[in-house]
Amino acid sequence: MTEFVALLPEILLALTFFAVLAGEITYHGEQLRLILPIAGTGLAMALLQTVLTVRNIPAQIFSGALSIDGVSLIFKVLFILLAMLCLFAAMRSREIVAD
Repeated sequence: MTEFVALLPEILLALTFFAVLAGEITYHGEQLRLILPIAGTGLAMALLQTVLTVRNIPAQIFSGALSIDGVSLIFKVLFILLAMLCLFAAMRSREIVAD
């Protein structure tokens, strides 16, 4: 169970990726486009779970194959925040036109 909790941010990011991909594939010109809110919600949930993981560090999962420590959590938070920044920039961009 601790392995699942330690991998929850990555699982949330993978589920967000597949939800955005499915939303993009099934988009046929509808007025309401939920791709950006889904991506933002998924990134926010992954960020929250990453911050909540701080109390369980250091941890080794999969029989020591993967180690979760302070440095890895800092980089996870950094990359999730950068993804949120890119998402915000894409929402404000006038170059990307929704059909």
